[in-house]
Amino acid sequence: MKTRFILVATTFCLATSAFATTSIEVTASNVVVLDGDTIELFIQGEKRPVHLSDVDAPELDQPGGIAAKQHLDDLLKGKVIIAMVVPYNNGLIAVIRFDRRDSETINMNLVRTGWAWALGNGYKPLQAEAQKLRKGLWAEPAPVPPWAWRKNRRASNQVPENIGTNAPSSQH
Repeated sequence: MKTRFILVATTFCLATSAFATTSIEVTASNVVVLDGDTIELFIQGEKRPVHLSDVDAPELDQPGGIAAKQHLDDLLKGKVIIAMVVPYNNGLIAVIRFDRRDSETINMNLVRTGWAWALGNGYKPLQAEAQKLRKGLWAEPAPVPPWAWRKNRRASNQVPENIGTNAPSSQH
């Protein structure tokens, strides 16, 4: 069953041309999860894939990929989110919260619970703690980072059958 989006509010940017250089705040419910670090939002009248910034979750065809997607789906199911969306490398990235007062973002939660790798130093302590406690992906003896998985897949010219073409690969 296809989930419909309910766009509650959009601020900071009214024109599509202005969005090219600014952020936009989107409040939405019934969010579609595409994979462990990508969601689909209704932005300015269009469904758009949005990658969660500063994290990289396993691809759907790699070990842990389906579980990472399920974790994000469980986290967002039935909740209203607030996404600060910005353009990045021909796509969109976002930091997502349930409430503006939340100190932990959804992005941080993915790393803290072990379902995504931290990109950049900001979330590295959360990743180290998840590794130490063997949470999520870290329960496996040697999880393969998604960027290495993608590189190996490209090198062997494998095109996975279960990957949607909507996920922005340049953001991973």
